[in-house]
Amino acid sequence: MFDARKTYAYALRDTAGMPVQRRATPCVGICSTTYGDLVCRGCRRFSHEITGWNGYDEEQRERVWERLSSLRSTAVDAVVRPDSPDLLESLRERLALPEDVTWQETAYDVLCRAPGAKPLSELGLASLEHVDVGAARAAIDALTGQLAEAHYERNFRVSLLDAQ
Repeated sequence: MFDARKTYAYALRDTAGMPVQRRATPCVGICSTTYGDLVCRGCRRFSHEITGWNGYDEEQRERVWERLSSLRSTAVDAVVRPDSPDLLESLRERLALPEDVTWQETAYDVLCRAPGAKPLSELGLASLEHVDVGAARAAIDALTGQLAEAHYERNFRVSLLDAQ
């Protein structure tokens, strides 16, 4: 079975580079749903998913992980492209990411670990609009948020017209 957690939050590493236990939840510790947002600005889950997470079975959690992974990959694909696949692959290996992750997942992980002012070309990536890591990462995060909001509006939001 496909494990989306491998692609959204693969094995984390401690300061010595040793694998540590994978996250049990997508939470990144900056939940905005406590301030009334229906989609968290941190993890991009919906408020009902956050409150219900501990009661979800494995299949329900997997669907959430898959959606988050898909949104992130879509955003990465829209912002950057692989300019040097060999360099990107060598970075994946150096970071000890699983072999089966997509280039989008590798690219985002690399972008999160690299200094913000570093040129994208040094990571094997290119973009038409963004020249450095910080700008590309910010654009990906913003687009992921927009996609999550649109998904919520399309699939869960009840309009006043529908309620009548």
